[in-house]
Amino acid sequence: ARASRTPPRALELGCGVGLAGLAAHGVGYDTTLTDCLAGHLKSLTRRAEAEAVRARAVEGDAFQRRLHVRCLDWIEDVGKDLGSCSLDTGSPENVAAANAEWQRLSADELETFDLALASDVVYEE
Repeated sequence: ARASRTPPRALELGCGVGLAGLAAHGVGYDTTLTDCLAGHLKSLTRRAEAEAVRARAVEGDAFQRRLHVRCLDWIEDVGKDLGSCSLDTGSPENVAAANAEWQRLSADELETFDLALASDVVYEE
């Protein structure tokens, strides 16, 4: 029997469709995908559920890594500490999801990742 080993953990910030996080998951990371848009969270949740079914069928009891989806709204969750930074709160991308229906990323979870990923999360005019 294979020795049980805890996989490394990855966090993708503002993941959108989750390409970077899904790639990390594919190479063995227990991965948490975060976004604040309801449409993205719904799609990612379906993907995570399908992946869990596939992994259990293929990997059985040896399945260790997971794919998690969490709501993380940068403006709501950390924006209050941004001081003099200019925030674009009018764009559709910056309007939070109906946060009550989505599991949030806990403070404890924030301290437990081996890898943080972010792609295309900073915009300039």
